[in-house]
Amino acid sequence: MLHGDGRPHASHITRLVAETDYLFDDAGRLTDLAHQKAGTTFADYDLLYDRAGQLTDFDFTSLLGPAGDADYTHDATGSRAATGDGSFRSKINGTLVRKH
Repeated sequence: MLHGDGRPHASHITRLVAETDYLFDDAGRLTDLAHQKAGTTFADYDLLYDRAGQLTDFDFTSLLGPAGDADYTHDATGSRAATGDGSFRSKINGTLVRKH
């Protein structure tokens, strides 16, 4: 589709910004996600899970800004209970209500 002046409509312009690679474990959980451009990884996410399938560690590295890390623990009901930088109060279904 063209504008009245002959320019292509923006929704029809496609430019590759980056490629994304995904890795999954045998249970189908995402364990690694990496964004790359021209052979350089500029953002990488690593996720670890416990035997119950709950997220226990999330690491992020980036060429564009600061890296990050979060370690998670879970209570007896399986709700996320805490991270390395604070604790959570959760509903029974695990929805985050408040971080304190």
